[in-house]
Amino acid sequence: ARELAAREIVHGISLCDPAVGSGHFLVSAMNELLLRKVELSGGLCDEEGRYIDNADLVHHADEVLVNHKGHELRYTKAISQAKPDGKSLPPQLIQKAMFREKQGIIEHCLYGADINPTSVKICKLRLWIELLKSAYYDTASQQLHTLPNLETRIVVADSLIPLPKGENSLVNGLDTMMQELQENRQLYFKAHAQSEKEELRNSYNTLRAEIAKLEDLDTFAPKKTREMLAWSPYETSHPCTFFDPDWMFGIKEGFDIIIGNPPYISTKGIDKAYKNTLMGYYGFADDTYSHFFFRALEHGGSDGNFRGLLKEGGILSFITSKSFWTTPTKRNLRDLLLSYQLMEVEDAGNPFDGVTVDTSIVRLKKHTPAQGHRFTFVGKVSEGETQNAEMVFPPIEQTTYSNAPNAVFFTPCEENLSMLQRFGARVNELLEEWWDSIRTSSLIGRHEQELATYRKSLQPGDIALLGLLTDGGQGLATGDNASFLAVRASSNLAEQVKAQRAEKLYSLVRNGTIDLEELQKVLPTHRAFSHIQDFHHFLRSLSESQIAELFENLRQEHGKDTFGQGFIHRLIDDAQLADANRLTQSEKENGIAPQLPHYVPYDKGDREGNRWYAETPYAIDWSEGSVDALKSSKDARYQGAKFYFQEGFCWSDINTFYIKCRRKGRTVNDVKSMSMYAQPGITADPTICDSLDLWTSFYIAVLSNQCFIPRYIKSFISTTETFQINDGRKIPIVIPTPSQLKAVHALVDQAIAIKKGESKANRQKVEEDIEDLIATIYGMKG
Repeated sequence: ARELAAREIVHGISLCDPAVGSGHFLVSAMNELLLRKVELSGGLCDEEGRYIDNADLVHHADEVLVNHKGHELRYTKAISQAKPDGKSLPPQLIQKAMFREKQGIIEHCLYGADINPTSVKICKLRLWIELLKSAYYDTASQQLHTLPNLETRIVVADSLIPLPKGENSLVNGLDTMMQELQENRQLYFKAHAQSEKEELRNSYNTLRAEIAKLEDLDTFAPKKTREMLAWSPYETSHPCTFFDPDWMFGIKEGFDIIIGNPPYISTKGIDKAYKNTLMGYYGFADDTYSHFFFRALEHGGSDGNFRGLLKEGGILSFITSKSFWTTPTKRNLRDLLLSYQLMEVEDAGNPFDGVTVDTSIVRLKKHTPAQGHRFTFVGKVSEGETQNAEMVFPPIEQTTYSNAPNAVFFTPCEENLSMLQRFGARVNELLEEWWDSIRTSSLIGRHEQELATYRKSLQPGDIALLGLLTDGGQGLATGDNASFLAVRASSNLAEQVKAQRAEKLYSLVRNGTIDLEELQKVLPTHRAFSHIQDFHHFLRSLSESQIAELFENLRQEHGKDTFGQGFIHRLIDDAQLADANRLTQSEKENGIAPQLPHYVPYDKGDREGNRWYAETPYAIDWSEGSVDALKSSKDARYQGAKFYFQEGFCWSDINTFYIKCRRKGRTVNDVKSMSMYAQPGITADPTICDSLDLWTSFYIAVLSNQCFIPRYIKSFISTTETFQINDGRKIPIVIPTPSQLKAVHALVDQAIAIKKGESKANRQKVEEDIEDLIATIYGMKG
């Protein structure tokens, strides 16, 4: 009776992986259900429900092993012929019982789908192999027991797309014939002989053909019915255009459990037609993993035109990209998850070989959370010398995340909870009141007067947002850096450029891309081109203008990316630089006369991540012709022009722990250089500095280059690999007192002097002083 009750419990569970891939999750689920079934039964039983002695199941390396009389069972054909030994039953019964248990779980519990036919084949193979480990020889025929047919359990289908809503049909007799198709699929699972399988497949297709001939089918059978009839589990070369558990498996109320690792395909990897399809069902088109959550949990579309795959009270467990934790466009997903009863959220790091995506595991129950509901959070923390150690935090109230800025997910360590308590409510108020006025530069311009009035009202100790104090936008994208940019010969980067020019020429000659005659035309007396040093010598014999002409001619002949995309081959002297401080407004907007020094500093984004200060090694040709070309080129994006030649602060868009912010001079900034600029309204203290730009730039540089702001950003603004201007606008800024601002200015002076090599002060001591100062200003000390 106990074994029967256990079987009813386990076999009553329906579990689905809607994107099976290689089938690993379903195989693991089968083994887990097997262990739970045996545990509930009190032991492994034969088909009569009698316990089998000396059969202990062990879970090892994601596999269930059987220990028989203290040793791992190794089943062979000879075992099937063994006779009972005293009171012990032969291992034949153990093997047979294991096969029966696994087959029962596959038949009654496991379901899956994938849009990729090859993935479905691999998944079925994985399940067969797992079952084959427990296959047994029939004592009479001495043949291995037949494996089940999985075509009706693992289907090739697009699980994101449901069947259209609506009743099946008004055609007389159609419902009965549809039921016969479902019964056919149930029989096929256990069909043994090939002839029996063929007979079932043929009868299925025959019945479909008879239905297609029914009178009035096209008139009275809705789209839903026609799509149901178009699908056959036996035709697996192309995916079914929908996924419906009721029609495919007879699961009417949804699955009890949904597990999986949905694909992380971004919207950039989805064609326009499919995006429109997703928009039609979900009201948005996003990374596919986001849609899998909605498909599992929700009634989709504005009119609820499909039912979620998970039943009410069911359990969902997905491992996906962690990007939904903070990404603004995934606020809808965070709201969805927080509307159900979270059980566990885990920062899973990067567990997959060859994949660079940080992941998260979410486990929840499809049920409205009770007031005060708490869930478990497993996060990554740094403990002493151990980085990213796993830690299970005390259960935390779910409303903590609902009430966080933008409902972000974050690790609930003591520091983060303190930051949330200090800033969360005020940041929410500011975002609610101002975000629609500051989320783009054009909106900031449109609300200029209201923002200026707000800034004038600020007092020391007030909390603002960086976007309320500054403006900024995307910088210039040339579309062809080699045509417009140069490296300053006086910079540290110049020697690297010289070496790379020779190496690239040498490589292209050796692989036959460039003919030696093309180089010998430039310098006829130079004949030796056997070694890399010959190319160095060749280039040293040319002037920089000759080298520039050579490289440009070769690019025109062989393609603009001949030397590598974005490679800058041109070097210029500082004498060719215009004084950005003395440019007229017309020169800033339309370019400089070509007979004058016409290169200007270009802030390209700092890959090295210099903090505080770094003079850009790049310059851009700002001649009248060059500016005209940038404005008219279909490859370039001439954007953010109103910010060119303004002083401010900038950082690289690559999101490391530190923002690595630095003062930005009067430059043209690149699209990769995230640059922001102070806006009028805050009164600068003339005893400290006479420029609002300086006030903001110094202060932001201090904040961004120490631990507090980067930690806040990582937890509450962006966990992704890039940090954009729109992210920066959400940083909370505490307005300092005049004395605090004076201390900020002094510390920045020291940091820049150390960076320039003009001071021998202890950098670590300066940074410790800065850390202490910021903690004081932000009320986070102690």
